[in-house]
Amino acid sequence: RAPAAMFATIALMAAALGGPDGLFSADWRSVLGHLVSGATMLGGFFMITDYGSSPSAPAAQLLYGALCGAATMLFRLYGPWPEGFTFAILIVNCLVPLMNRYIRPRVLGEKASAATENPAAA
Repeated sequence: RAPAAMFATIALMAAALGGPDGLFSADWRSVLGHLVSGATMLGGFFMITDYGSSPSAPAAQLLYGALCGAATMLFRLYGPWPEGFTFAILIVNCLVPLMNRYIRPRVLGEKASAATENPAAA
């Protein structure tokens, strides 16, 4: 989930912000270049999916990947460094404990309580 969210976010931000003439002026070559250049492929498949530093809930994994992709593109387009994937991963890894605390997966076999099924009963 995290690599898919990261690659989708990088593609969307490259298409929206990566063109030379302003918003939405990027062509497909520019978008593809952002997807396959630098540490994007290595980081997307090996660094983001590390069990020790990635969130456990599926929704948190999507958020984690999207934040990594957005931070990468912001570093690439507006930062002083040509490649910002490492910094993006380090910054977003600081948010993983918050994601694990507030975005929790549903326990297998858990049923919704009566208050969430029928708000009028509560």
